Amino acid sequence: MNLVTALVVDDSLFMRTLIGDVIKEIGCTDSLHFAKDGVEALDIATELRPHLVTLNITMPNMSGIDVIEKMLEISPKAKIIMISAIHDRNTIEKAKKRGIVSYIVKPFEKKSLKNIIKYHLKG
Repeated sequence: MNLVTALVVDDSLFMRTLIGDVIKEIGCTDSLHFAKDGVEALDIATELRPHLVTLNITMPNMSGIDVIEKMLEISPKAKIIMISAIHDRNTIEKAKKRGIVSYIVKPFEKKSLKNIIKYHLKG
């Protein structure tokens, strides 16, 4: 597994820390960054072009759904994993159509998140 630049986007400091810790445990990053909302995420992405992005849906300033396509314009090869407490089928389908690679419902097990990240970064 090649080392990647990762961006964790969530308005909850607790979730940013938890997801960041999972990514650190995998040892897949050379650079790990955090954003508290979609606007900040896009600013960071413009500079860093992340390979891996975890993205919440419900955030201030800009929803995760609205971030997906813009993120992929900035960093077209980014693997975006949506991590949200929202689990209705329409929202999940909308996120998938916009370009995410996986959708994880909160609360999640750390092992599941690790496996999903490893799967999408292999090779």
